[in-house]
Amino acid sequence: MLAAFILILAFSISNAQDKGLQIGVGPALSIPTGVLQIGQGLGIGAEITAAFPISESLNIFGQTGYHSFSGKTTFGTKNPAVSFIPVIAGLRYGLKGLILGLGVGYGMYNFGEGDKESGFTFRPQMGYDLGKIEILGSYNSTSLSGANATNFAISAAYKF
Repeated sequence: MLAAFILILAFSISNAQDKGLQIGVGPALSIPTGVLQIGQGLGIGAEITAAFPISESLNIFGQTGYHSFSGKTTFGTKNPAVSFIPVIAGLRYGLKGLILGLGVGYGMYNFGEGDKESGFTFRPQMGYDLGKIEILGSYNSTSLSGANATNFAISAAYKF
């Protein structure tokens, strides 16, 4: 919900000023860590980001996506795939192409067979802006009942 509010705010502001909203879309790869790595393998997905400059080097952003982690076979049993949908809003600082950011929001996991959990998500990120392409690495931590689901992700986005 917070990311939707940020996107609506950014669209409204962008229509009133010369500065522009940038939308980025692209693929993402995720490596599960912590308790998530016990039953899950590599995750693939896609993300969309909307960023609006509030100063020469500072942007507000909203970000969402879909990641699907493959299920590993543990103790002779194949684990189901796990999906993850983050909804994040935050700030990014850019300096000579380097991007440092921090986003917070809500993360939703579907562990299969009707087992769904969601909670607060924390996402520090670092990357590089190559003009029309942006490469980002991030660490995602979502507080679920009894544990944190965590992963490292790398994404590439084409900016419109």
